[in-house]
Amino acid sequence: MGPTVDPLAEEAEDDPQSNAISAAYTAAFLDWYHEGLKFGDGKTYVVSAEAWKTWDFKHKIPGLPFPSPALTNTGVDLAHAMAVNRNLRVRLLNGYFLLATPFFASEYMMGHLGLDKSLQSHIEMKYYPAGHMMYVNEGSLKAMKADLADFLARTSK
Repeated sequence: MGPTVDPLAEEAEDDPQSNAISAAYTAAFLDWYHEGLKFGDGKTYVVSAEAWKTWDFKHKIPGLPFPSPALTNTGVDLAHAMAVNRNLRVRLLNGYFLLATPFFASEYMMGHLGLDKSLQSHIEMKYYPAGHMMYVNEGSLKAMKADLADFLARTSK
């Protein structure tokens, strides 16, 4: 929970979880961007923009000649990519304590891709005692790093 001037407002003014970590991540990113990559000298980098408010959500679904006016569903793109490239493997990282994204949404989406049964085993799920940004929790970060190293080692051969 965070403070708000108007408790009856339709939208919150701030996001307390974002406020808690954004400054540290912004500083680390800008250091890497400017010092590590030696890029962007004299340029302004906008860390958080409200571009999503004007985003065009129409989506071109593989196999259809026109964009869909419905909400974007990238699951159809994933299913198409997995059908075309039968070597493609997918790993989803999930936090148990999600407030920003629904916990069961990724399981539901993966279960409704319409994949051939032979491809269903190409999708792996991992769960962490954290939110959707599991790297904020040190124990989850270590487990996530080990899980990703294992996944990359097995699937990059």
